[in-house]
Amino acid sequence: MISSAGAYLPASQEPFDAPNPYGDYTIRLIPVCTPISAIAYAHDHYDHAAVDADPDVLVPVRRLDEMVSAGEIGALADDFISFGGYQPDLGQVIDVTIPAIVREVKVLGADAALLVPA
Repeated sequence: MISSAGAYLPASQEPFDAPNPYGDYTIRLIPVCTPISAIAYAHDHYDHAAVDADPDVLVPVRRLDEMVSAGEIGALADDFISFGGYQPDLGQVIDVTIPAIVREVKVLGADAALLVPA
């Protein structure tokens, strides 16, 4: 799973630089076994009301776990990838964000990815 929600682990990761008018092109890896309450969201470009009420709208790990248990999909990768969706510089997206995501997807050994846009 790849989410543009700006999700990160405040106990161990730096938040995304959400207020930066030029964007933040980095990614964060979050173990899928992380309690949803341990995840925070650093993104200034969407209303957090929905994700605060139900984190599955942007980080649907619980729903995907249900689908694995029901045999509807295969296993999940150990981690999911998060990035901040506000990235106004296409060159940085192409040169920094996309290669970082592709590199981590390969390391995780994923056969497919679900992109969950914020």
